[in-house]
Amino acid sequence: MLKGRVNPDIIVYNAAISACEKGGQWQQALNLFRAMPKAKAIPDSISYNAAISACEKGSQWQQALNLFEAVLRAKGTPTVISHNAAISACHRGHQWQQALLLFEAMPRSTVKPNRVTFCALLDCPGISTQNLGGQIFQHGLLPILQESAAFQDLKVDLHEHSEGAARLTLQWWLSTTVAKRLEVSHKLDCIVVTGYGKSREAWRTSDIQAAVLDLLKGLKIDARILRENKGRIGLSLTKQDLAKLHTAGKIFSKAGNR
Repeated sequence: MLKGRVNPDIIVYNAAISACEKGGQWQQALNLFRAMPKAKAIPDSISYNAAISACEKGSQWQQALNLFEAVLRAKGTPTVISHNAAISACHRGHQWQQALLLFEAMPRSTVKPNRVTFCALLDCPGISTQNLGGQIFQHGLLPILQESAAFQDLKVDLHEHSEGAARLTLQWWLSTTVAKRLEVSHKLDCIVVTGYGKSREAWRTSDIQAAVLDLLKGLKIDARILRENKGRIGLSLTKQDLAKLHTAGKIFSKAGNR
């Protein structure tokens, strides 16, 4: 277009930046974004979101935060997509404090966190080590999950979760729903739906099934990948497992005491 002396408009720039973001070309995305003012194409929320997401995928957390702050300087309003991408970028850069600050700033921007927000936040290792994971899960992600079909009696669906969110969801389900049923039963067979090991959407590099199996192994709970459906894990529980289920829920009692 440039060689043909055709001036790209904002739609063209946004499409090109988005293409670079999806292709993992964060530097090209930034070059296009920075070229917009010279071409008299003023960046909008789509431009910023695509550029921030490109930096997130490229593990460039500082660049992502710079762009996020540029939205504020331009007196724009960061969207939930902007926040999610920036939080995820901080997670990739092992900057959990920055991720938490972004999350806490969302109400001031009148932005409501969604499922992706909590998945990004709960994947930050520092969140769980600071005993914040249980609190964030209970007051943030849990109400969203309860409105969906994630919990179905003795089956829990962990599709669309990050590893951190999957672990906490499983711990809550085991220590509440399953524990209550096991108190009045001699034996229970439960199902954990993980998919074929690789999660979806923004969590392409996460391995939900491996994270779930690791947690169950740590709790010493009998678990097996189902032969008829390798995207599901079967649990066989007896009364002797009740103490293990209560152990899984300790993180939530700690959160309640904070």
